[in-house]
Parts: sequence; C-alpha cells; structure tokens
Amino acid sequence: MIPGFKVCPACGAKAELDASACSKCGHQFRTKFTTLPNQTQAFVRPASQPGPGFIGPGVPVGWILKPPGQHQPAAPILLSVLLGPWAGALFNGQTMKGIILMFLIPTLIVVGLTTIMVPAISLVILFVLPGLTYLAGIVDTALVAMRIQRGEAVDPWQFF
Repeated sequence: MIPGFKVCPACGAKAELDASACSKCGHQFRTKFTTLPNQTQAFVRPASQPGPGFIGPGVPVGWILKPPGQHQPAAPILLSVLLGPWAGALFNGQTMKGIILMFLIPTLIVVGLTTIMVPAISLVILFVLPGLTYLAGIVDTALVAMRIQRGEAVDPWQFF
C-alpha cells in the first residue's frame, strides 16, 4: 500500500491510493494514484489524528467542539435567564467570558449607584447598560449554544 489514503466521495470510507473501487460501497474511482498525491486529492493524516495544536480537523486547541446533537441549548438559556448570562457562558464552556460577565453587570450597577448625584447618567449606568448587557448575554448564550449543538467549533471568546 502507498502511504496515505483517499476518501470515497459516495460513502466517506478510506481507500488505498491505488484502489480502483471503494471496498465498502463499490464506488468506481476515476483516478488511481501511483505516487503520493497533493493535498487536494487525498489526505495523508487521518481526521482522527489531528495535527499538533488542533483538537479536530482545522480546529485549534482551546476551542469548544462537541458532536452534533450532544449539547442542548435549553439548559444554558435557562441558566442565563434565571442566574445571569455568565451561567450560560460557563455551561457552554466559555469560562473566561462567563467570569467577566459575572462581574460586569454588578460593576455597572455599583458605578451607577456612585453617580447618583447626576440623575441622567446614573439612570443610564444603573438600569440601561446592565439591562442591555443582560439581554445581549442571553441572546449570545442561546446563539453560541445552538452553534455547539450543530457541531460547529466555537472560539472561547466568540460572541453571537
């Protein structure tokens, strides 16, 4: 066998580079390789063995990647509504983002309380900014959870 393999376009099974038909489904290959092809024609590294610094094909270490359907969006959305957007971000695996959100809304409220002498500014900082941050955090949690559920790779800092 020649090192490397090609992938059957019909069923996705691996086949030897010099094979004329897929051993799994019988699909007839149009091309036989006698030498190692370029990367657009065949894979040399199986997808089950990602390169160093990657957790899957083209997915960097540290990103969140789960099989499709394994992550249910209802739990992080419910946590975000009941406890705050930080809880949903933590559930989604976005740890640092969750920790920052945990302190952001209370910080905005404290700043709003300290500016109580300027009513217009304190109202904006005390109610509007924390409220918008809370709502945006819930929407962000829901959209990120749906991406994870579809099996998409998600950056730990990805928003929406």
